[in-house]
Order: sequence, then structure tokens, then C-alpha cells
Amino acid sequence: SVWDTLNEQCIPLMMSTVSGSLLADRLEHPNTLDGLVPYASEAYALGQYAADEWKSKKVAVIAQSGIFGESFIRGLKTVLPENDVELAGVETYQVTDPTVTAQITNLKATGADTLIVVAAGTKCPQIFDAVESSGWDPKIATTFTCSNTTLMGLAQPSAVDDVVSTTWLRSREAGDAESDAYFAAVEKYFPDLNAGSENVALGWAQAEAIVEILRQAPALTRVDVINSGLSLKDAKIPMAADGVLLNTSATDMMPIETVRITKFDSDSMKWSFADGDNALIDLDGVLKKTDQ
Repeated sequence: SVWDTLNEQCIPLMMSTVSGSLLADRLEHPNTLDGLVPYASEAYALGQYAADEWKSKKVAVIAQSGIFGESFIRGLKTVLPENDVELAGVETYQVTDPTVTAQITNLKATGADTLIVVAAGTKCPQIFDAVESSGWDPKIATTFTCSNTTLMGLAQPSAVDDVVSTTWLRSREAGDAESDAYFAAVEKYFPDLNAGSENVALGWAQAEAIVEILRQAPALTRVDVINSGLSLKDAKIPMAADGVLLNTSATDMMPIETVRITKFDSDSMKWSFADGDNALIDLDGVLKKTDQ
């Protein structure tokens, strides 16, 4: 594969999207740092939050078919039994499916009090609206891939109010020094981009991480850049949320293993950090459990 070839040629892949990869595969590719929270780890975080904060007893899942959904389900199958929470039902969909009505009907019938949505793109608002149309009213948690405010705005407001997700990014607010620097840079270099977009902020934060890796490298050679990427120690990255520090090692290629839980407000069309002791979640070592 391309991934194998780049590793053999010692080409750094810093902050790449390999979030569905198993830990064993990551260890065989030390040239690659994950630019997202691993999917199985994100699942673990949402499952833990549901158990701790919502006291969920029965969780249902609708997930995109493929590695994305499979990785997420692997994380949930680890965290839910640890908290005596039942995985009541799992339904998958193909991105080409015209509707998800049948899947939601089946999941509603399980009596689950919580629904976790593992989706991307326009399937996100389609799922949220289908849940509301069914008359089902579970607590809803969703993947970071659904958290773009544009996608959330495509759903009926009442269908997405109080939906929770995860992030490792800081809230972009005027008056916050890091946010102001970010807004000014986007306006200067990319005036056509929406600086409020989660995707734009993610790309900026990933780039800030790469800058830190290059800054720490003793020389800009392939080996030195890779070794620098594997030597992050409590690195505070501009635009990372408070409490999120990047750490790596020769056996840990996942720099982002802390997340904050966020909650969506449909009136303001904005995400905000959830309150409480359960809203900052440390995921260090989780992949070792999910990949057993």
C-alpha cells in the first residue's frame, strides 16, 4: 500500500488521518502520527461520558459501514461493559442508502435510552431528523465528523439541540488571544474561508502541531522529523483546548489522547464545552484495550 511504501522510504506523515488503524499497524509505521483522536478512543470517550454523566443503561448505535464504523464499535464494546451498560443494538448504513428510517426504527425498538451516531457528511443531519421523526427521544452523542456547524444546521433545530460530541480544539471566541491570532491569520491568508468552521480550525491546529515538530527537530531530515514527532512531551499547541497536551513516544503515535465533551445549542448554532468533572477525558492507553 501507499502507507507501507512511504514508511519504507522514511517519509514523515505528520498529523495524518489514520484514525481507524489498529495499534499493531501503527507500531509498524513509526513515520505516521495521527492527526485526529483515534476512532476507537473517541468512542470510548463518548461511552464513558454517557455512563458517567447521563447514567445510560442501554446504548444503541447507528454507524457508517467500513473501518470508520467498525473502529468506533470496537471502542464501545470495550467501554460499555466496563460500566455495566448494555449495547442494545447496532445498525449500519451505506453512504449510498437513500434513507436511514429502517435502521432508526429498529434501534428505537430496543428501548435504548442513548443513541450514538457514527456518521459523516449529510448523513449526520439525515440521521438526527430521522430520530426526531420517529418520536424517539434518546440522549444523542455523535462523532467529531458530524460536529461541523454547517451539517448541524441542515437538521431541524429541535433534532440537534443538546447533542454532544468530542473535540480537542479550543472554542473560537473573540477576545481570546489564541482565537484572535487564528482569526487574523485566516483573514489575512485565506479570506474566503469560514474561520468559524470546525474543519478549518482543525486544519490550523494540525498545522500548529507540525510547526512544533519541525521546531523541535535538530535538522530537517526525514529521520530527525520523524524522531521529533515521536518525542512530543506535554506540548501545548495553539488552538488546542485547555487541558489538551500532545504526547508521543516510539510506541505511541497518537499525540491527541485527551478530549473535551462539547454540547450543541441550536438557538445560537454553536458548540460549547460541557460542564462537570466528566467533560475532560484522558484516553491514554485506551487503544491497548480496544485492540485486544
